[in-house]
Amino acid sequence: MTDYIPSFEDLIQKYLQSDDYQPLKQHELAGALNIEGSDRRKLRSTLRDMERSGKVVRLRKNRWAIPDSSNFVVGDLSVHINGFGFVAPEETGLGDIFIPERKIGTALHGDRVQVVLDKTRRGSRGRKTSASRHDESLTSGRVVRVMERRKTKITGLLTRNSYYWQVIPDNPRIRHAIRVDPSTSEVPFHAGHKVFVKLDKWENRGTPVTGVILEDLGHADAPGVEMSGLIKEYNIEPQFSGRTESEARSKKSLTDEPSVKERRDLRDVLTFTIDPEDAKDYDDAVSLSRLDGGLWLLGVHIADVAYYVERKSSIDMEAYQRGNSVYLVDRAIPMLPHFLTEKVCSLLPNEDRFTYSVNLVMDKRGNVMDYEIYPSVIHSRARLNYDQVQGLFNDGDSPEIPDPVCQALLDMRGLASALRAKRKRQGSLLFNIPEVRCILDDEGKPLGFEKRTSNEAYALIEEFMLAANEAVARRLSDMEVPSVFRVHDEPDDDQWIKMAEDLSSLGFSTAPSSREEINKLAESFSSDVERDAVSISILRNFKRAVYADQCRGHFGLAFEHYTHFTSPIRRYADLTVHRILRALKDGENTPYTSDEIKGIASQCTATERNADDAEQESINLKRLEYYSERMKEGYTG
Repeated sequence: MTDYIPSFEDLIQKYLQSDDYQPLKQHELAGALNIEGSDRRKLRSTLRDMERSGKVVRLRKNRWAIPDSSNFVVGDLSVHINGFGFVAPEETGLGDIFIPERKIGTALHGDRVQVVLDKTRRGSRGRKTSASRHDESLTSGRVVRVMERRKTKITGLLTRNSYYWQVIPDNPRIRHAIRVDPSTSEVPFHAGHKVFVKLDKWENRGTPVTGVILEDLGHADAPGVEMSGLIKEYNIEPQFSGRTESEARSKKSLTDEPSVKERRDLRDVLTFTIDPEDAKDYDDAVSLSRLDGGLWLLGVHIADVAYYVERKSSIDMEAYQRGNSVYLVDRAIPMLPHFLTEKVCSLLPNEDRFTYSVNLVMDKRGNVMDYEIYPSVIHSRARLNYDQVQGLFNDGDSPEIPDPVCQALLDMRGLASALRAKRKRQGSLLFNIPEVRCILDDEGKPLGFEKRTSNEAYALIEEFMLAANEAVARRLSDMEVPSVFRVHDEPDDDQWIKMAEDLSSLGFSTAPSSREEINKLAESFSSDVERDAVSISILRNFKRAVYADQCRGHFGLAFEHYTHFTSPIRRYADLTVHRILRALKDGENTPYTSDEIKGIASQCTATERNADDAEQESINLKRLEYYSERMKEGYTG
């Protein structure tokens, strides 16, 4: 029998796992293992390979060790434009880990990475937002492995220097130019053009990043090229497959009597929709009626998209990949085909439509006394926009709105105010970062920017949708079935500290540590400018709201139960919730396993973040374009 000869990797791993092992440098390890001559180069190569695979880690002063799971985190890397980065751990309850630029290795912005911690502050692991804050008390780490390269294709500007062609990434967080070779691409090379590049594998920081150009998007200054590049960069698909489009066009708004009999018939109830003036799909309608004893019956009626989109159909699979609709500055890219969202499912006025309804019995203070959730059919009496409703609230009358609808709206105004007051009493945060809207001409050129105002009409619909979402989350939680919830965790200790520092820089001595203290500060705002600056300082130190398979509550809203139910046309999480509700109502088994729900929650969180980043970047591109033109005209600010 041939004697077993252990490999270098086996020798290394066995020695490093011994009880008395203390981390050694490479030459010390070679001596301990009696490795001489050319085998020392093999040792170095093997250690590097084991490091890349996560089997060993390199500690401070280049000492080698077996990974200690208690000293490792896995999460997403966010790279600052100055080079350093942060890793947001997947494990809940941990603060962000600071990564110095020299310790990022071959990871790129957005990658899922494994990090070994260098230092741990007593208490929680904290987040810092400046490289200068990297000191002895800071939790920091080193990227030891790229678990998943999240972006393998990027857009950038094709340039040439004296020696080679390269692509300068559009995203400033990707700080490496990509070398490209004309001989490896079928696309002609033109300096100054925007191109779409597929990255090659990059495993050694000492070598350049390389790639292959897949597409020439046109000259960088040509109209529409920047936005085309952005859509490519964020992997947003503007077109649906032919199969999905065909499947969507086969759907019809089924309101025949056999189908209606399976639902509660609300066609005689006064319902209507309120949306932005330029909206093309209407997925929520509302109704309100008086009950005995001074109670109200609020109805929130949501387009029953799940009735038309069967699970694992072509439409469903594309919707899952998209996760949500994307609203760029100059276009909307929907989650579902237009024919489905604008015709079949949309709650058009004077048309029978299938919905899923939430009835909320409320007292005059907005307390929910009872609720029920069920499939229904409605007949919307009016399609209103926010400006029309706000005009009614301002003037007390509106010739554009039928009298019965006017009266219902005025009653809704009072109920919405009561709901908002109730949320305030509970500690809900009642302010947001102001949204900026870009005004474009017919050719897509920016004419200016304006802040979106939050008026009563918007707030009315917001309060009703929040109440419906909370009721649905409570039902799902009570049923104890796998489901998607919307959660928002409380800031950790370091985020509260950073929030106080940011407020101090604005002249506020307050150091809030609870929702109540934040709301007290909000009440002290003396101007819109001050309010916006403070709101940004506070909210940027919050954790992001995410989708999860557990109902952990929503810190910002001060809700113990919360989910997304009210927008199945534009959010896959809502579509999932509708399917679960239908199964529960019909007495069937839940349609999803726990693992499937975890996957949906993760996918929806990722696509939402990608969409948010793309939407913000589209605003930034138009802002740059606008001020570039103004500077040419002599604008100095």
